[in-house]
Amino acid sequence: MDDISVFDIKPSNLRDHINKFVYNHGVEKEFSYIEKKTEKDILHGDFKTALKDENKLKNRYSNVLPPEQYRVPLVLEPDDHDSDYINASYINDPAGKQRYICTQGPLENTFNDFWRMVWECKSNVIVMLTREEENSKKKCDRYWVDQDSHDYGHIRLIYETHIALQDMIQRIFTLVNLKTNEKRKLVHFQYISWPDHGTPVSIKGFLNLIQAVEKEDKTGPIIVHCSAGIGRSGTFCVIHSVVTNYKNELKNEQYTLNIPKIITNFRTQRPGMVQTKEQYRFCYSAIAEGTSMEQLRKGRKERSLSYSIN
Repeated sequence: MDDISVFDIKPSNLRDHINKFVYNHGVEKEFSYIEKKTEKDILHGDFKTALKDENKLKNRYSNVLPPEQYRVPLVLEPDDHDSDYINASYINDPAGKQRYICTQGPLENTFNDFWRMVWECKSNVIVMLTREEENSKKKCDRYWVDQDSHDYGHIRLIYETHIALQDMIQRIFTLVNLKTNEKRKLVHFQYISWPDHGTPVSIKGFLNLIQAVEKEDKTGPIIVHCSAGIGRSGTFCVIHSVVTNYKNELKNEQYTLNIPKIITNFRTQRPGMVQTKEQYRFCYSAIAEGTSMEQLRKGRKERSLSYSIN
């Protein structure tokens, strides 16, 4: 099965596809196809900067590394020739737009690098898809403050406020570049209902996260991380990119989705994106629900316009 176009599906047929194929062991077959198709990206990929001795302690997991072509290079710090590395990858969405940066959960020794990346990439939205600790294992170090402020190198992070919801915590910060005194607003979403290697507890709750992220005006790529920056992060990027791009394709009757193709493309940019068949199945379920919701919104909007004209 070399022609990946066989997976093209019209959004209106997604639910039928799930009921007739995906849940009839089809998800395992498709996911196995993706695993085999992308195996070479890990075996033969170029990870030369990530594998440098001076950068090894900057990687949370030694087997999750950014390919050289897609890594996010930081501006070199004066007198430090090894300061341009962070375990993070640029991810282009299916439309070819540089929309995301997927990265690992920051380590204490990479906090300054993380906030430099946020500033240098002009990102103003962070999506965190893990708790700091899960099943007594450290998944991410706390790289933010819940009160007052803290300086991470030349970036000052000022806590403003937060809102705690059922499935997520939304935090608002002000970033200050201490070299230039420039200030920026940053919104930090932490989704807390998603176990490692599992799937979100609620599709509706997860789609609420998608909607909340979409309400924010973006000044740069959305920074997405879990612990390794591939499983939950990849799943988020697949669902977010498809559901949000679908809004622009509602009137296009020829529009089709190809989930394996999207994931295969994402894995070229960061190997391992969407890590388990359970996460893969969740992609289908959440996309089916999300695109259906967009169809309903479109119908309500058209009816509202019709009533106002009449």
